[in-house]
Amino acid sequence: MATIDGFLFGGRPDSEGCADYGAAIAYSLRTPCQASRSDEIDGWIVESAAGKSTIVARSTQAIGRQEVITAGTECIQRYLDLLSYERFKVSELAGIGDSHVMLYTDSDRRVVEVMVTDDLVLGVSATGVVYDRDGNPKPTPPGPPPVWTPALRFYRLSQASGDLYEAYRNLWLGLEALLSTISAKRVDEGERKWLRRVLAEVGARIDVRPLLPDSRGLADYMLTDQYERMRCYLFHAKPEEGMAAPTLPDPEALVLAYAQLIRIWRDIAHHLVGVRQGGIGVVTYEGFRALLFAPFSSGLGVVYSDARAPAGNEDTLINPGGTARIELENPRYQDGAMPGLVSVSASLPIEAQVSLPELWRFGCEVGSEKKLFCVGRVEGGLGLSGVDQLDVLQVFRLKNASSPKLSF
Repeated sequence: MATIDGFLFGGRPDSEGCADYGAAIAYSLRTPCQASRSDEIDGWIVESAAGKSTIVARSTQAIGRQEVITAGTECIQRYLDLLSYERFKVSELAGIGDSHVMLYTDSDRRVVEVMVTDDLVLGVSATGVVYDRDGNPKPTPPGPPPVWTPALRFYRLSQASGDLYEAYRNLWLGLEALLSTISAKRVDEGERKWLRRVLAEVGARIDVRPLLPDSRGLADYMLTDQYERMRCYLFHAKPEEGMAAPTLPDPEALVLAYAQLIRIWRDIAHHLVGVRQGGIGVVTYEGFRALLFAPFSSGLGVVYSDARAPAGNEDTLINPGGTARIELENPRYQDGAMPGLVSVSASLPIEAQVSLPELWRFGCEVGSEKKLFCVGRVEGGLGLSGVDQLDVLQVFRLKNASSPKLSF
């Protein structure tokens, strides 16, 4: 049976009489947990250990990837709620929506997925000097005066937050403040009616189509994908009509929603309220794609090792010290899922393998010389017994040096 950081993870049992776990998910905590505990919550066993930064939820249900993320994450959140209330020990998930290790069932096959998101911080800078006819530099004219609006307070609180859910709530409150400066809510208007009216006005005044994920108009996208699927679940403690019992949204979906919302937010603030944009010299999405296409289109490989060394940007080998080096099959490069995101994935069938070393370090290699492009690490190691396939998914996210924070 698969293990992670000393915890039982899931998969088929190694001996008779043990449970067959078809679903599991593990996250890292921001700080090591202060309590060793195991609880059963809605059919999931959730475990933590004092001094460890890994938290695990597993279930005997044979369910798919999306169900594992939704149900498993919610049970871990409830476990942390109980820990906070009963033991006075507060723990928070780190990198939620960006990184996880999970096990799910696909056509009776147990698949382990290791996912990590890396921010690639890029930027360009330029300085211009204007000279008069005598060759003397002319003084730089003053820029436009600052424009402050109440929405900026919520923007700052959102960016200062270390919690994805809190960050989204504050960003949405800031959006409502922004939209109120454009067209205030009328006495006879409900919230949805006001949002549709003012968002339609925004869409008519500025071109936000490059910021939208599909061909829908701004109002339709914002009301369905942002308001109904994200905002309502984060602001209401009781179910509204048509809603299931309120739970926190899927963290992967919320990460994407936050990134899309903040781009729209800043576009509205700049073009319709007059807030200065600030930083200059950004790397475009097309430039980011081109930058990564070159190395990833030549000799791309995905590998893992049982080396226990910490992962660092200066690493040149996946297996320092000559430890095991396992190469996965069918490495794939994908872009276009969302602006500013590029991913690399690969798989390793395990059924025919007699035994495999634990996975501690994983990464991408490029070129004929197999140069290490990036490296990540699973804290405590991942044992791969009792599963049929290993998937590794590495997502690279463009982070301009002058762009807002997108990971929490």
